[in-house]
Amino acid sequence: KDHLNLLAGFKLAQKKHPFLSLHLLGQINHDDYYSTLLEFIEMNNLKQVFFYGAQNGVLELLKEFNIGVLSSVSEGLPVALLEYGLANLPVICTDVGQCKEVINNNGLVILPSDSVAFGEALLYYIENAMKREEDASAFSKHVKDQFSFETVKPKLLSLYKTGNY
Repeated sequence: KDHLNLLAGFKLAQKKHPFLSLHLLGQINHDDYYSTLLEFIEMNNLKQVFFYGAQNGVLELLKEFNIGVLSSVSEGLPVALLEYGLANLPVICTDVGQCKEVINNNGLVILPSDSVAFGEALLYYIENAMKREEDASAFSKHVKDQFSFETVKPKLLSLYKTGNY
């Protein structure tokens, strides 16, 4: 993950939209990395950044937000993106692992470690509500059509039958 890139991009977007807030869900390891994030937040006076730690019922929480973000330098199949799709969120993510394939042109994909691009993508969605809603709807449909249990089940059963897994 690359939260510093996300925070730097958020800082750029928040300059133009001071009401903007960033909500980070997921396990918090109270280590040097977390300390670095807190230092960055304090040094840059980012008052509207919230850490929630690991949560139950993530899907319901995500439905309260406006944009799903994933800033990573490496990724496999990003489950967070699937959750964003199920929560009907538009998505901004970095072009790592299978992110681009999962998004399938239904969101904004930027180069890793490019905080300026991340900030610009945030501003784009904040300032273009219609595009944000179109992408959220298209991405949600794509996730349900391509990654739901009903879609995957026949493929999985076929693999089990043939033993080609």
